[in-house]
Amino acid sequence: MKETLRHKEAFEYYYSLGHDRNLDSVALHHGVTKRSVAAWSKSFEWQARIVQRDQENARRLQQKTDEKIVNVKALYRKVVGSAISDFVNRLKAGEIEVDSVTDLERLVKLDLLLMGEATETHAHRFEVEEVLGIDRLSDAELRQRLAEAADGAIAGELPPKT
Repeated sequence: MKETLRHKEAFEYYYSLGHDRNLDSVALHHGVTKRSVAAWSKSFEWQARIVQRDQENARRLQQKTDEKIVNVKALYRKVVGSAISDFVNRLKAGEIEVDSVTDLERLVKLDLLLMGEATETHAHRFEVEEVLGIDRLSDAELRQRLAEAADGAIAGELPPKT
């Protein structure tokens, strides 16, 4: 049997019924017997086509979801990058008094998380005090070193250990 437009329309109607799909509804809708619809279903492999279409729809939905997640992460990274830049500029201008680097560390860790990087492993830990040696610096030196480190963090680098 060759599939005609009528058979395709019957399948589309059948598919559109979703969880309520049954051959009786298709027969009634198209003015044919249930036996005819059953023959069409078997001949044109409606069940296999339903599985295939459901899988295709699931793949498309997954792609859309993945794209949305990537776009949201990119937006968040822009916001975090802007916050880091603002922090560095305010630090250089002397508008920020540095008692702790916690806020910068949090921003950097957030950026690393958004990139899918680890933030607490020994290889990736942002140990600002150790890297900068800030425990033995004056306030002015501390501001300068922190600004340099923040600039480097924006560029994806860490300053050399002192």
